[in-house]
Amino acid sequence: MHLLSQSFIISAVRSILPDSSRTPNAIGTEGFDEIIAWLYTSPEGPQLLKQAVDAGKEMVERSERPDVSESQREEGKTISRGAAVPLKRLLQRMTELQR
Repeated sequence: MHLLSQSFIISAVRSILPDSSRTPNAIGTEGFDEIIAWLYTSPEGPQLLKQAVDAGKEMVERSERPDVSESQREEGKTISRGAAVPLKRLLQRMTELQR
């Protein structure tokens, strides 16, 4: 689920980029460009893109610690090494969108 939400964020933010780097709007966000921009990228808004990147990085860091307990994994506070690989890729793409 976490990876799906990260993918949505990437798609939403890419849909509001300037025309030269904009991707086709396949997620149906027409008419919401200003709202998406305010929510995800505007310094005046909640900056959800930055929050998602920070939360993802924290999860990867927690998951890579050698002292991760089974209860932390069961509570969803960490992910497996296998799940960390695609999350790291998504975080890299999201970080690029922040620039």
